[in-house]
Amino acid sequence: SNNGNDSNDGKSPERAWATLSKVNKATLGKGDAVLFERGGIWRGQLTTKSGVTYSAYGEGDKPKLYNSVQAADPELWIETDMENVYEYAETFPFSNEPGNIIFNEGEACGIKKIVGEYEYYKERGLELEKFTGVKDLDENLEFYHHIPTGKLYLYCEEGNPGELYSSIEIALRQTIIKNQSANNVTIDNLCIKYTGSHGIGSWTCNDLTVTNCEFGWIGGSIQAEATPYYRFGNAIEIYGGCDGYTVRNCYIHQI
Repeated sequence: SNNGNDSNDGKSPERAWATLSKVNKATLGKGDAVLFERGGIWRGQLTTKSGVTYSAYGEGDKPKLYNSVQAADPELWIETDMENVYEYAETFPFSNEPGNIIFNEGEACGIKKIVGEYEYYKERGLELEKFTGVKDLDENLEFYHHIPTGKLYLYCEEGNPGELYSSIEIALRQTIIKNQSANNVTIDNLCIKYTGSHGIGSWTCNDLTVTNCEFGWIGGSIQAEATPYYRFGNAIEIYGGCDGYTVRNCYIHQI
């Protein structure tokens, strides 16, 4: 629970844990369940363990697992000497390379620009506007991440984005739920959103079940610092294979 404490034993709503870090470090096994309180939000990554169910308890909205930075603060967006271009106050290393920016929970979204794709796609017959860097941003909500410095730039026609939008989620380059070859895992009734990589990413495993979940606004981050710039972005991914793989009754959008 967001109102919990990691020093608790985590065995009842009144003695709930608080953080994903506590869950990831916990000794869990076959028959155990980790239940997130409905209405809560956790940011970061969850790593599964074999035999465990991850689901919800309580009443209200599905528990939300996000891998994003909330950036709806005018002090976080610095006006540059380029017209309508704002620089984010903090930098992002390649490991957190922004895949997308989502405004007001999907009312609008960013348009990602990448240097270096033009020649690759031109050779393959696809016309693509040449983009050479931040100075080429010229349409509303286009954004560019300069990998060497980690700086993020956003073109916003109507002024400081932190003043215009009540919610700005910068989706980062990490998978939200990592199933590192864990077997007999069930993921149920969670809302998994806002990441530049994958919602659930799994290596070769057995018996993975995903039910009653929502996945939204996932993908866009660059896989590797070399052209062509393939991008991440699956709601539920298996990298390898899975013997016994069920996805049922999920709502999957904007992937």
